[in-house]
Amino acid sequence: MKTIKYAIAVLIIFLFAVGSNAQKTPDDSFEGVKEIDVQSEILQENRTIYVHVPKNKTDEKLPVLYLLDGERSDIYEEALQTTEKYPHVIVGIRTRENRERDMIPVKVSRFESSGEASIFLQFLTQELIPYLNKNYNTNQQNVLYGGSNAGLFTNYAMLNKPEYFHGFIASSSTIGYCKDLLYSLVTELSPKSKLDGKYMYIYYGLQDPSPRVVGFIEDYNQFLIEKLGNHINIKVKELPDQGHVPPGAIREGIQFIYDK
Repeated sequence: MKTIKYAIAVLIIFLFAVGSNAQKTPDDSFEGVKEIDVQSEILQENRTIYVHVPKNKTDEKLPVLYLLDGERSDIYEEALQTTEKYPHVIVGIRTRENRERDMIPVKVSRFESSGEASIFLQFLTQELIPYLNKNYNTNQQNVLYGGSNAGLFTNYAMLNKPEYFHGFIASSSTIGYCKDLLYSLVTELSPKSKLDGKYMYIYYGLQDPSPRVVGFIEDYNQFLIEKLGNHINIKVKELPDQGHVPPGAIREGIQFIYDK
């Protein structure tokens, strides 16, 4: 009995340690990451970002990698590892508190606050990007990464404000939340030349349990390539044995954008 109680106690401590570590923000986890609160008039709130500039590149104009859900240390770690070879200013945008509100473009009944992605996109393009360009040594060549609902937002941003970005990396996008809207944005994008020379990397697992991903993403990808493939460079990677938001999208997406 004592052995069982001891084992349970050890398990509880282990789970608590894992949970605590998962809650660590990038500035707690990695050297050289700075936490900054940006005041937004558009959102009517402060938004926390986590900024990293490569040590030996402070005098060089660099592209910027914007990470949605950028408070997550696992996402930030992959970005840090990737940018050792492809130097970027990394900007992790905290999205945890109002994720459905900010990431989903339409009202979804299961998420009462959803449907304000257009407002978050205004914040990103009209406030945050100018803030970074003003305060850091950037070359104004931006890449946007998002997974799941943030992958949906990444598609939405590409179809609404492509001029603000050089590349897009969308992992396990929940296309099913607003399939009709995305199809109409693809069809109505004008001029399509706004996408000329830009890059879209689409990444997802075929074992994804979310029907809003696997039930819609393949047809959407084909439609995107058919309608816009003559303008934007698109690559799709399906992972047969992976589930929702598998690791590797940032690494492979950045490699696709810059090695091509």
